[in-house]
Amino acid sequence: MKVFLSAWPPSSRYSRPMGFCQTRPSRSHIAIGPHLRFILRGLPIRGTRHMASIYETVRLASPKDIRLVTNLSLGGDGVLTGNLIVASLDSKPNYGALSYTWGDPGAATEDNSVAELATPTSIFLNGTETPVGRNLCDFLLILAPKDPGDELLLWIDALCINQADVVEKSSQVAMMGDIYRCASSVIVWLGREDGYTATAIHFIERLSDAFVAHGEKQEVLLEKLRSGEVQNSETDWDALQYLFTRTWFQRAWIVQEVALARELGVVLGQQACFWTSLCVAARAAAVVRIGTAWHMVLLLRMWVQVGLDRGGLSLVQALYLGRYFQATEPVDHVFSLYGISHTKMPRQQEGQGICDAEDLVMATSALPVNYSLSAVDAFTRTARHVVEVDGDLSILLFPREAITPTLEGLPSWVPDFSKTYVQMDMVAIKEEFPWYAATGANRSAVHPSSDERVLALSAQKVATIEKMIPLRKTPSGAIDIDLIVDFLANVDDVQIAGMDQITGLARALLYEHNCAAALEDEEIKAQFEQWIQHTVVQRLAIGDGDVLAENYRRVTEKHFTGGMSRTSRQQVGDGQPGCSWDRDDGVGGMISGVGNTKLFLTSTGHIGNGEVDVRPGDRVWLVPGLHLPLVLRPVAGGRYRSLGRAYLHGVMRGEAIREARLEVIELE
Repeated sequence: MKVFLSAWPPSSRYSRPMGFCQTRPSRSHIAIGPHLRFILRGLPIRGTRHMASIYETVRLASPKDIRLVTNLSLGGDGVLTGNLIVASLDSKPNYGALSYTWGDPGAATEDNSVAELATPTSIFLNGTETPVGRNLCDFLLILAPKDPGDELLLWIDALCINQADVVEKSSQVAMMGDIYRCASSVIVWLGREDGYTATAIHFIERLSDAFVAHGEKQEVLLEKLRSGEVQNSETDWDALQYLFTRTWFQRAWIVQEVALARELGVVLGQQACFWTSLCVAARAAAVVRIGTAWHMVLLLRMWVQVGLDRGGLSLVQALYLGRYFQATEPVDHVFSLYGISHTKMPRQQEGQGICDAEDLVMATSALPVNYSLSAVDAFTRTARHVVEVDGDLSILLFPREAITPTLEGLPSWVPDFSKTYVQMDMVAIKEEFPWYAATGANRSAVHPSSDERVLALSAQKVATIEKMIPLRKTPSGAIDIDLIVDFLANVDDVQIAGMDQITGLARALLYEHNCAAALEDEEIKAQFEQWIQHTVVQRLAIGDGDVLAENYRRVTEKHFTGGMSRTSRQQVGDGQPGCSWDRDDGVGGMISGVGNTKLFLTSTGHIGNGEVDVRPGDRVWLVPGLHLPLVLRPVAGGRYRSLGRAYLHGVMRGEAIREARLEVIELE
């Protein structure tokens, strides 16, 4: 333990809240190893009898009771021992909570192979042998003092919850928001050390120290990195990247564990750092574009800050964040977020180590955790709660990849929360994407339904999809310019109902991009014209595309503003296209990131963009309470299936909504 003690605490200290980190460490030690004693001292330890059935003898008698591990020690014979006690959150116990992964932590060895884990073992709690997972065993072996002194209190879900008792597990999981909120500190255990750990931790400390030393200014830190004033090497960045690829960063449960922590420390074997320092390193990696594994840290930091600024996250916001994380049990994609939604998220304060009475809010008592439910039932009940109790229909706008969900029997209006998404997407959350208001200020109207899987609501049909606009991506992932130019060259003027075709196409393609949505019509049109010209020039420069050249000539004559058609085939052949813009800037850069999309024209001449399964005959509806339209497909019995959100040019500012035209429809 001496190596561990000499390396702790880290040297970095923050005098004020971080610019892009949600908490800061206090002057007390973070709750790791023996240092947990400084935070957790003062709570009397009660002994328990050694009996055969540990969970039967250490019973949870009241709704606020939890079990805690104490008297943890490692004997000379290598046997781990400890006691389980019961404490009530009402008594404000001083304890630390562990955040870790049950399975392989993902540690790498020096040759980049997966590290060998500890042999599965057990711990004797109150004299009863209890199985311990390999990763948790590694943590306990490092933590357990050789000579017991002060008694530490720890909450560890695998040991403190009877995992075989569905009723108890459901009850305790429902309390986990309070458990992490009331803990004096949260210990993030990333697993045992590997060949990269020491390098990564030392680099994190250098980045954190430099950030503080230069006034917490991101641009200054970046300049110091580029100049070499802050020492950094390819080895440093590689080590940091490997650290961020550890399994813990993908867990669904870490959303509430991080968001609700009063004090947060990160431990890898004998190495440790502050969470705030890790955030600094993640931001540095993002700015210099080293890998992508840092993405999850910044995603957590961003949403936690949103929760702090707004006094908490709504359930739909928490569910939206949870789409980027993984869970072993599908139901945990929703259960792991119940504890964070609509609850007060604590700001760390000096000397604050236990929860106050007003913090003990069972915010989701109306939506209990129930592990006897199937994933389909759990997802459906969650979605219905959001719609009916929270009055938030934006859950209908969650992105989808196909009309057929992964889970058989899932209603079309219920997101498949078990799917993990990689691409950042903010358009479904109106607070984060205020540019659209397809239904104006009209409020949602959800109607009673005897079938929990059927959603009845008021809506207005505005169009029927008549034809698809073919789009495809090249092998390099770019939008195929031939199809864009062909559409613009051959589309009948009367098909676009009194709208500029260039502007409509650009907005439909880029409607999910906040920056594009904020542009004025003239600006987005000009940038889109530049992107088309630049991309066509590149194609023609290699002597490819006679049809493209003719279509491009027709497009410039028909649509482009003065001067845009002056680039000739001869100029291209000479290698002097005269283009001064960079296709990675502005609209061009955004188009390069467009994902799967289905552009369409409606029977009313509107151009739109839907998700992957839309086809001719589908209907576009406006639903009061949603800032985006929905595409619905008629099915038997007069009901509809939802194909998800859409963009429809000419209706996105409330131009088409009419209260008198609303009707009640049912989604199944």
